[in-house]
Amino acid sequence: TSGTINVTGNNNTVFVIGEQAKADGLENFNINVTPGMTLTLVDIQNNDFSYNGTIANLGAESTLIYGRNAEVGFGENAKITSDAERVTGLVTTEKKAVNKGEMILTGEHSTGIYTERAAAVNEGKLTIGARGIGIYNKGACVLNSGFI
Repeated sequence: TSGTINVTGNNNTVFVIGEQAKADGLENFNINVTPGMTLTLVDIQNNDFSYNGTIANLGAESTLIYGRNAEVGFGENAKITSDAERVTGLVTTEKKAVNKGEMILTGEHSTGIYTERAAAVNEGKLTIGARGIGIYNKGACVLNSGFI
């Protein structure tokens, strides 16, 4: 499944995925965001999710994929771009966050991958702006075979 989702409002969550929910077919959508709007692409719990599309124009304090006890990631074709402050690409606890795509987060204080008690893996490309963090990991391992 593929297509385009246009997000025009502020503080939206595009997908909420719970335990035992089927997340197939959601990974290839392209998301158009009204410039400056805050967005969460996926809020996922007790499940796994990988996104393989493109997103640009994210507003300050956006978090693309937020997982709890979830394996989350960006696939090889994912391209995430933002020049807003405090944008985070992948966040998870307990399992793993994997970036195989390209994140260009040039706004101050932005973070590519943030994990707690979960592995952080970068096989893609992370471009981070001033006072930003490529990978933040607390309580687990970090593997980087990509570029930061």
